[in-house]
Amino acid sequence: FVFFFFNDTATTEIYTRSIVGSVRCVQETGYQRRVHGISFMITMKAESSPTEIKGGFNPYMDNGGTVVAIAGVNFCLVAGDTRCSQGYTLLSRSTSKITQLTKTASIASSGMRSDISKFHKTLLVRIKDYEFKLHKEPSLDALAHLISKELYQRRFFPYYSFNLLAGLDSKGVGCVYGYDAIGSFDKLMYGALGSGGQLAVPVLDNQLHGHNHVIEKPCESLEQGKNFLKDIMNSVAERDIYTGDQLEIAIVTKEGTIEEYHPLRADQYRNCIYFCLLYTSPSPRDLSTSRMPSSA
Repeated sequence: FVFFFFNDTATTEIYTRSIVGSVRCVQETGYQRRVHGISFMITMKAESSPTEIKGGFNPYMDNGGTVVAIAGVNFCLVAGDTRCSQGYTLLSRSTSKITQLTKTASIASSGMRSDISKFHKTLLVRIKDYEFKLHKEPSLDALAHLISKELYQRRFFPYYSFNLLAGLDSKGVGCVYGYDAIGSFDKLMYGALGSGGQLAVPVLDNQLHGHNHVIEKPCESLEQGKNFLKDIMNSVAERDIYTGDQLEIAIVTKEGTIEEYHPLRADQYRNCIYFCLLYTSPSPRDLSTSRMPSSA
């Protein structure tokens, strides 16, 4: 590593053979030199010794899972699985990715579980403060801008959280807002994020966006939307190992928000019987030698 300590405006050049190579002018470890008023110290190994490269600190991890939201004519559906994983380790089978923010708005997030939990709690505090000052719930548009600002103010060390805001606007029409990690957002008819998002988006494009339809129409039937979400999430769970266990669906209508749970692929061997054969006597095929352990 090369540490420069500038004492004036003079400059010097140090030529290196490669990114991890050694400095040509000095090969000794700990050698300190002053050139044109610039004091620099070189603490690299000699040319004959390879330089070690170590991985840096990474504060983030992806705990997997998939979230999907669909906007309807007078309702909105947001769904997510309940699996929480780290690599090939299953941490939880009952972790919710959906938080109800107001009577007619919910948020679903995928990414790092600790960041998601912190972000959702921060939003609930901001909403409580809004209600205390203005004596009313924030509208869906106000929530959309609040989430964007909360994410953007952490842009230099962002939440590892990818969010879908779903709810009803001031006219009672379903809306979905999709966000990246630093607060950029867009108003959508549907959205899918998470480890299985790329598997769900093509189906949503085909059925809802209208590439193969003459007229684009939002989802009109609540039951049709629920069955559609079940089919999508079950299909994703067949391919994505980080999606599974249970499907949580939040149904947002003008009367309020209702949550439903449906089973997904659980990766469990159910109704299976395992047999264990223990040799405690000589085999009938070999009467001269016992197969019992000597300690038995």
